[in-house]
Amino acid sequence: MFSRLILFFLALALSFTTTFAQKDSIDRDAPDFVEASLLIASPGEVLYSCVGHACLRLECPAYGLDYCFSYEGEDVEHEFLRFFAGKLKMGMFAVPTNEYLKQFREEHRKVWQYPLQLPIVAKQNLWRILDEKVAEGTELPYDYFERGCALTTLQFLMEAVNSDSLEIQFASWPEKYQLSCREIFFLQTKEYPWTNLFINTLMGTKVDKDKEAWEKVLVPTDLVEVLRGAKINGNPVIEEKPTVLVTAETLVKKPAITPMMVSGFFLLLTVLSALLSYLQPKWRFETYVGMLLLTIQTILGLFVCYLVFISDLPCTEWNWLVIPFNPLPAVFWKWRKYYALPYAAVLILWALAMLLAPHQLTDWSYVVFAFALALVYLDKKSILMLSPRKK
Repeated sequence: MFSRLILFFLALALSFTTTFAQKDSIDRDAPDFVEASLLIASPGEVLYSCVGHACLRLECPAYGLDYCFSYEGEDVEHEFLRFFAGKLKMGMFAVPTNEYLKQFREEHRKVWQYPLQLPIVAKQNLWRILDEKVAEGTELPYDYFERGCALTTLQFLMEAVNSDSLEIQFASWPEKYQLSCREIFFLQTKEYPWTNLFINTLMGTKVDKDKEAWEKVLVPTDLVEVLRGAKINGNPVIEEKPTVLVTAETLVKKPAITPMMVSGFFLLLTVLSALLSYLQPKWRFETYVGMLLLTIQTILGLFVCYLVFISDLPCTEWNWLVIPFNPLPAVFWKWRKYYALPYAAVLILWALAMLLAPHQLTDWSYVVFAFALALVYLDKKSILMLSPRKK
């Protein structure tokens, strides 16, 4: 509340420049009356910080104001059930910079500051826009896609700059911006395979739709790259080298076991179990392996169907994972002899469609697991001569 009052009075001061200019010596049209910077934090250990964070820092030295503006949501780590239900809230916060940087020091995350070369009118507009976002409150639906830190930061800058006399001119967009949002995001998260898998499970087809290039700036490091090449009336937006505000050593812990290893293991297990069951029918390897995979399919299917048909979490309107992962095979297991072969064909066709699609539509480990499931259903119909011999 205190910070909002300060921001209100600052906005008042900026709005009535002409009135107050005669009463003090402060030049509110001076280029350094407001200073704007982009802050970039290194990746963190929790799910939603695996690509780092971006926020805007605005300073008014004349009035001793120094704030970081950032969209922040409720703590996902301690609110998983509400997160999956899509009930978490978020909002724009204006936090004193020293206080804001404390969290990154505690998390041992490095923070860089990039001064933004903006005209004074753009910086004043930017402060007004961010102040209005703060005034919207903290009851906005938690939307990690539409209110992602990098995308919204770029949106605010474009809104503040673009006018009759000013405009941001972007450099030629790199080839990677022909990719989908899903693909661009995963280019930056290759070191976090389990996070990739989890996010692929959550994100449906909304992130695969074609967008303008600037709408695909989802990663803080990409935002820096874009702004380095952008200009306002011929002047670069980011020109200076960054200043390190928080020094820390960011270490990426590579997992010993990846999702692809697990899926590959299950695929190998289905093949070996079918062969062993053919050689030793009494041991029934394929039954136990099949039960294991079908249990995983059902549990994962219940979760995916919950996201698509019940949850209000963003980007869950439709998900291709519903086809291979749903509870229907378990519900109708008694009649599996009628649907096993057609469903195996569906699984194979789905996996091939994912592989042949022009853009990546899901995590590749799910594709491998779908092939393993298909073998389970094929084996139930005595296909490929892998069923136990009759004695």
